[in-house]
Amino acid sequence: MKHVYLCFAPEDAPHAKRFTVHATPMVRTHVIALTSDANLQLGKDARKLRLDALHDADVVLLLVSPAFLADTEIWTHLLPRALTRQASEGLRVVPILVATATLEGTPLHGRTHLPRTGGPIASRADKDSAWVDVLTELRALLDKIPDRPTPPTATHHPTFAPSMPFSPAGASVPVPARLKLTGKQIGQLRDALVEAYPTFEELEQMVHVELDQRLRVIVPANNNLATIAYKLIDWASAHGRLHDLLRGALAQRPDNPSLRAFVQGLQTSA
Repeated sequence: MKHVYLCFAPEDAPHAKRFTVHATPMVRTHVIALTSDANLQLGKDARKLRLDALHDADVVLLLVSPAFLADTEIWTHLLPRALTRQASEGLRVVPILVATATLEGTPLHGRTHLPRTGGPIASRADKDSAWVDVLTELRALLDKIPDRPTPPTATHHPTFAPSMPFSPAGASVPVPARLKLTGKQIGQLRDALVEAYPTFEELEQMVHVELDQRLRVIVPANNNLATIAYKLIDWASAHGRLHDLLRGALAQRPDNPSLRAFVQGLQTSA
């Protein structure tokens, strides 16, 4: 799975939303993990979150427009960092021309942009067709990028069977391999995570160590912890990583009674 960061000016949010709709099948099938400026916290931590997303990305997509070129934050901090990573690390930086803009005199002048033909997306009669062209080119680009190495499984992670009998405290609790939670179960898991990880920093560390993700990119840190846990579960469900989340949470808190009881409840209902 490749990590894609979608960078755009606030005025271009409708274009970003349409791109996200077209990219949803790629997210659901784990071709990409998409981080969009639309999902990042606004306010004093916004720059750090955007730079973190840029740092983690295999591909950076720039929605280029007059608003993009006029955006001080993008021009001063994000675009220079992206181009530096491109020069030093081979980061793929892909401009997508969403509106007519003068690129002469900018670092984007002379670069290949998408769509390759037909002009800016805003000027196209069939905008969805333009986005399909963009996604087709993106898939071709992704095929050329080597997959990231799979993080090694920690020694305390056993190989789990779909279900096993009740395990006493201190013993490994197997997590069902396939998870689809009901609304009630989502609430129970949310509460178990909050009990097991009572601070944002503890939950953030678990997510980074066990899922290789930055929690602040998934959900803003200024929410209450229950909301953060809920949105983390929602993200894991959308990205097919509920099993990883639950297994990782247990790996870091193997004796937490709420987490253990939740997993054992899943086994009973399986």
